[in-house]
This record gives sequence, C-alpha cells and structure tokens, in this order.
Amino acid sequence: RRPVPAATGTPTPAPAQTRPAAEPWSIVVPQVAVTASTMEFEDRQVQPAAAFRVEGVAVRLENFNNAGRGALAVAASATLASGGSLNATGTVALASHALALKLGLADFDLRSLQPYIAERTDMTLRTGTVSIDGELAYDPSTTPARLDFHGRVTSGNLRTVDNELQQDFIRWRELRIDGLEYSSRADRLTIREVRARAPYARVIIGPDATVNISNVLRPARLRAAQPP
Repeated sequence: RRPVPAATGTPTPAPAQTRPAAEPWSIVVPQVAVTASTMEFEDRQVQPAAAFRVEGVAVRLENFNNAGRGALAVAASATLASGGSLNATGTVALASHALALKLGLADFDLRSLQPYIAERTDMTLRTGTVSIDGELAYDPSTTPARLDFHGRVTSGNLRTVDNELQQDFIRWRELRIDGLEYSSRADRLTIREVRARAPYARVIIGPDATVNISNVLRPARLRAAQPP
C-alpha cells in the first residue's frame, strides 16, 4: 500500500457568509400637535433690547417622514402679547424644504419695533398697527433662493413724532396697499393700488436748505458714522 502524502500549503478558507444590507430606519409620524404654548424672544443687538412674547401658540404638523417623500402639512396660530394675532397654513416639501404658506397677521402693534426705529431714525412711533393677508412661497433649493409674496398690507392709526421738534412727523388713519406682488427671482415689486385716509406729514425746510424728513430718517449721528 502506498503512503498518503502529507498536506502542504495553506488550507482554503470557507467562503464568508454575506449579510444582507441593513434597511434604513423608517420614521413616519401622521400628526404632531402643540397647543397652549408660550414663547419669549429678546434681541439684545439693539438698545433697549427688543422683546416679544407670543402666547397661545398652536401648531399642527401632518404627514412627516424621514424619507423626504411628499409634503408636510402645517397649520399654526398665535397671539402676540403686545397686540395682534398670526395664522399660517400651508405645506413644506420634505425633500427641498420649499414652503408655500397662506399668512394672516392681524393688528400687529408696531410699537414693539421702536428699538429698531430708534436705532436708524430720529423719530418715535407712538401708535400704529399693521395687518397682512397674503400668500408666501420660499424655495431654498434654487440658486439664489426664491421668495415670492402677493397679498394686501393695511396699516391703521399710525402716529410718529419728530424727536427734535417733539411734534407729529408722519401719521395716517389708514394706509392700504392692495395687489402687492414681490418676486426675488425677477427682482420685481408691483403694487396695484395704494389708498390713504387722513394722511399727514410735517415738512420743514431749514435756513440751510435741509429738509427735516431727511434729517429724521437719516440722522446726523448715522451720517457721521459713514465713511466719506
């Protein structure tokens, strides 16, 4: 009987078992609702700081998924402590984050913006409200991002005071802008009609031929800070 030869070389490994690729997590949330919430914001980049308190915040989101399919339905409403209310309904595309909203801002008290007005002008806003009713579209997936708005803007009982003279500067009972359309893609702003009820403006030409309007809206402290 012939001897069996000894095995030589490295033994052939058994073929590795391949695991099937793990499927990504799938998250689907039919509805998310937040009610009776309160939020406070403060902007300390201006002095005095601009503070805003939003009450009764209600937000409802529908059809969320992490696959980026379809659009998220959005409905929100809130009341501003300083005066006014906000409503918004529409959709947000989950893939591109483009949004289309119908907006309603009612009787927003403009006095809460006085810190910003004081920083850029020499006037004080004593009274005034603004209401906005329109549709907003924003698409960040384009270059540059696209912003469109069309609707109506109404301002009521506006009264501003010239800080130097301590007299009324600009005021109106109502200012209504209809057919306002803005498109960032076309760099276009169009207005169909402007109506003003009881408008008033104090215009003074000084001995040096300067007009108070330019002095109030572009005060000397700002002109001096600009480079020559």
